Amino acid sequence: MNRLNLKSKLVIFATTLKEVFISSLPLAAIMIIVCGFIAPLDSVSDYIKLFVGYASVVFGQTLFLDGLNTSILPIGKLVGGSLIKLKKSIFVIFFGLLFGLLATVAEPALTVLAKQTNMIMPIINETLFIWIMGAGIGVMVAFSLFRIMKDLNIKIVFAILYVITFILIIFVPNEFVALAFDGSGATTGDISVPFILALGMGVSATMSKHKSNDDSFGIIGLAR
Repeated sequence: MNRLNLKSKLVIFATTLKEVFISSLPLAAIMIIVCGFIAPLDSVSDYIKLFVGYASVVFGQTLFLDGLNTSILPIGKLVGGSLIKLKKSIFVIFFGLLFGLLATVAEPALTVLAKQTNMIMPIINETLFIWIMGAGIGVMVAFSLFRIMKDLNIKIVFAILYVITFILIIFVPNEFVALAFDGSGATTGDISVPFILALGMGVSATMSKHKSNDDSFGIIGLAR
């Protein structure tokens, strides 16, 4: 039994590795053209470093995707399904806020953005910046789960939120407007997006199986 499980896992890993390798071939082609013909590297060791770096990217992304499929996605679905069993909306909203906050705080891209923001505007504290951004995503994840539970029309919700956003833009300095839109991309990355999507899938699937495919999406859009 264990051998069969190991064999199936190896097959899945090999399939993921193949998919990542194929999807990265255009990048490899560009590197070969640039570093081989347009701007050749200085030595053979540089080409070796380039090859090792490319191989590391492919293998690392494969490991990440494999871990994503075997851990984060199942956990998100289980948590989402368990939350809705609490019966009370307040608990679902609270834990949606909590999971959205913690998943966002763990996002590497947000840490990079916080460091760059602090370099340009030293008055902004890195840690405070990360937690405030995380809190914002957490609130919107909680609201997204509330929308699923109350079956609110997503078109109307988006329209209202965009109107509010554009009104706020009028009164906010330009540099903070740009930072806000950059932050929306940094807060929804490789860690937070899969988990939040799976969380929504778990909630919507438990709420109403025939509507789960419709309600599973839109959470990331609302959070951003």
